[in-house]
Amino acid sequence: MFVLDYPYANPIRGKCAQGPLRGRARPRPQETHVDCSQVIELLKENIPTAAELKRRRLIYEELAEIRSQQPPVKGPFPSAEETICEDRER
Repeated sequence: MFVLDYPYANPIRGKCAQGPLRGRARPRPQETHVDCSQVIELLKENIPTAAELKRRRLIYEELAEIRSQQPPVKGPFPSAEETICEDRER
């Protein structure tokens, strides 16, 4: 069972409940009430599981390997860097 540590989650007891500001307080809308089941669902949706983390790590390693490879030279054409240097030399 979850225990929320927010001032509005637990009833106010003692002298604070009869304080002068208590009568002027606005009631909280019902839409802001959060259920424990809603919290658990949000956690399930937003926190990755161990399997998901492993899958992400494998994808990252594959991408790092692809990035580290030299691209194949395509045809007898000069590279972009060579073309830029030639244009500057003219």
